[in-house]
Amino acid sequence: IGSAVDGRVQEFLVNQGDPVREGQVLAQLRTETLEIELAAAEAELELYKQQLAQLENGSRPEDIAEAEANMFGARAAVNNANSKLRRIKSLTTTGAARTADLEDAKEQAEATKFALNATEALLKRVKEGPRTETIAQAHAQVELQSQQRNLLKDRITKFTIRAPFDGFVAEEFTEVGAW
Repeated sequence: IGSAVDGRVQEFLVNQGDPVREGQVLAQLRTETLEIELAAAEAELELYKQQLAQLENGSRPEDIAEAEANMFGARAAVNNANSKLRRIKSLTTTGAARTADLEDAKEQAEATKFALNATEALLKRVKEGPRTETIAQAHAQVELQSQQRNLLKDRITKFTIRAPFDGFVAEEFTEVGAW
């Protein structure tokens, strides 16, 4: 009976002359490193599952409330900047304000409009939640990691040498500690 993989024999469970049944473990190769890799793969799979759940749950009410508050603040800033612009225009026509002050007020009003547009876009994104493509990518990541875990489990099973049929151990060609 041969091994499908190379490795150091950790246990040799039968002796020459022993009867064996199909599926009985004959020898066990060391799997500590693979078991560590498997534990890491399972932890990473759990991480990806939690990230997927977070995406599927969408935005939290607190996040929506924060985005709405930012938008209301931006609207107030726009109103304030427009009001200031109107006052400066009025004062400029009477000569009580400088042209530079008017230009500053125009720039401020323009900047606050851009800030409002940005906060409205952010609010829309937060309310809509993650894109379907992002969720699909997270599903794919979970599936990929699940298959990675399955691959490691399969490799670990190959480190256990089992009898393929009923019979007797005719001769031993290895021992504990051998490669």
